This record gives sequence, structure tokens and C-alpha cells, in this order.
Amino acid sequence: RRRPGRVVHIQHYAPHSNMGRKLLVMYGTQTGNARALAKELGENASSHGFEAQVCGMEKFKGLDFKGDEPLVIVTSSTGNGDAPDNADAFLRYCKRKSTPAVFAGKPFAVCALGDSNYEQFCEVGKRFDEHVERLGGVRFLKRCDVDEVDGIEAHWIPWQEKLWSALHALPDSTGVTNSGVSDATVNAVKVAAAAAGAAALAERPINETTGTAPSSELAVMAGLSAETPLQAP
Repeated sequence: RRRPGRVVHIQHYAPHSNMGRKLLVMYGTQTGNARALAKELGENASSHGFEAQVCGMEKFKGLDFKGDEPLVIVTSSTGNGDAPDNADAFLRYCKRKSTPAVFAGKPFAVCALGDSNYEQFCEVGKRFDEHVERLGGVRFLKRCDVDEVDGIEAHWIPWQEKLWSALHALPDSTGVTNSGVSDATVNAVKVAAAAAGAAALAERPINETTGTAPSSELAVMAGLSAETPLQAP
């Protein structure tokens, strides 16, 4: 059960070039925990540069899943792995073999709530994670299995931080991430950095004993590797 007086953790980001990017958050809930977490995401979204739509899974028929708008599913399990009342129809729709690839190319992530005292721990979240991918969705963050035995916050807080970071790394329809750097720019800079590092190494003397460049030069090359962080202009 969700504890009263729970502290909401908000990690603030600097303004982004594509403020107001859409985010869809759907929840399946029986006792209210998943709904509360989904609404927390919705409340935090604007400080991360997103405009969130938060809705219960019972409204799935009125939603359009086309496009690159990220989807975040927060759902609990009830009984021994059963879907909450408001999620049952949506889960059956996702599991149906005749359902078309409605999530084709759609970035998604799942947060599953459960109790490890039950054999079918986080079963509903696991099934959504499986079938959304089967219907064309592209998982951008590993599923989080929240164990209420440990306390919701123990899993939820670190996962939410990872979620916002992963969402910022997703390109929008123009190929630009929330950092304001396009995929093409990132790739071009990585290639140029690698070439520059190789060229710098080639110009340096080789140690006649070891047949390698001095360690300081290897460090220079490493500093110009493809992992060098980029700053938006």
C-alpha cells in the first residue's frame, strides 16, 4: 500500500529546444498505486520538457498509437497475476493474435508493480512488455519490476530518473534529441573524432621496444573517442 505523505522527487533540467514534446502515460490500477505513480510522471513531465497525457487503460480504444510519441505503461497485478479491472480489456487486446501492429516503431517502457510473495510477481507488466514489443513497439528502457515488499520508492525513484534520461535521448520525428543535437550531427562528430585521434597517433613516435605509442598519446586518442560527450550548440 502506498504510504501517505510520500515525497515526490523532481529532477530539474535546463530548457530544451523541443519543449512540449508529447508523452503518453497509461496506467492499470486496482488499489490506486499505479495511478498515483502515473500521475506523478505527468506532474513532473513539464520540468523535463514534455507534455504528458495520463490516462487509464480503460480508455485505450480512444487513443491513437501511431507516431513516435513515447509510451510509458505503469501497471500493477492483482490476485495472483491477474490484470486490474481497468487494464483487463487492453491486455486482452494486446495479447490477441489478430491485433495488428498498432505500436509499430513506437518507443515504450514499462513499470510493473507487484508483490514478490506471489508466484506471478509483476505478471501483468511482464505481459505488456512482451506484447507491446510483439506489436511493433521499440523498448527504450528496461522494464522496472517494483516489489512492494521492499517499498515502492526503493525501485520507483531510481527508475524514474533513468526514464527521464532515456526519454531525453530519444530523437523526435526530425531526428533531434531533447539535447538539441541531431543523430546526424552526433555520428559526424564521432567519425571526425575517431579520425582525428588516429591521425594524431600516427604522427607520434613509436616506442622501439614495445612497438606502441607512448601512453600519453593513447590517452589523447581515448579522449577523442566516440564516447566523448557532446554539448549542444
